[in-house]
Amino acid sequence: MIDYNQLIQELNKACSSFFNESTFYFHKKEPYKYISTGSNCSQASNWKKGTPLPVKAIKWFDNFWIYSEIKLLDTDVILTISIFQGEPDDSKTQLLRAEWDSYSNKMESHPQPHWHITSNIALENTFQEYAEVLEQDGFLASLEDEKTKVINMNKFHFPMCANWLNQHYDKNEVNHQNILKWFCGILTDVETQLKYCK
Repeated sequence: MIDYNQLIQELNKACSSFFNESTFYFHKKEPYKYISTGSNCSQASNWKKGTPLPVKAIKWFDNFWIYSEIKLLDTDVILTISIFQGEPDDSKTQLLRAEWDSYSNKMESHPQPHWHITSNIALENTFQEYAEVLEQDGFLASLEDEKTKVINMNKFHFPMCANWLNQHYDKNEVNHQNILKWFCGILTDVETQLKYCK
């Protein structure tokens, strides 16, 4: 059994070392939902299930921002980390989202944990807005036609740390240390890769 209060305290302590341009901590938003906050926040749109939800992202480093949620539902722990890019006063592009949903449902088909790649939404929206401003109906129609030819990769669950080789692995078995290591591991590796890509 996970001590949720201790988990939140340890995540707050561990994650603070990753943020030099802001403070970082989880605060209780609803009885079983915690969201990230900090001293240097800016508006962003967190795309989830095809819908942009307004959130306050925390300054991470350079022009990268983070928003995170933790839902604690009985024995289920649901974690999300969204990574954004953009300037403080500008609209930010969501690049990707990491998720770990430890649903007790043994029939859950999505690999846990997993990534969602979301950066293409910004490009798609830019094309859509450009066509609407110019009122180019032919372009809008061709854009819609092209979208039908390609599957929506935003829905794709890219597996990570799935531990397929371990026969005794239970994807629903979640413990305190695994969550802490997973969360900090994502921050470490994603920061390294973003700096490499830039």
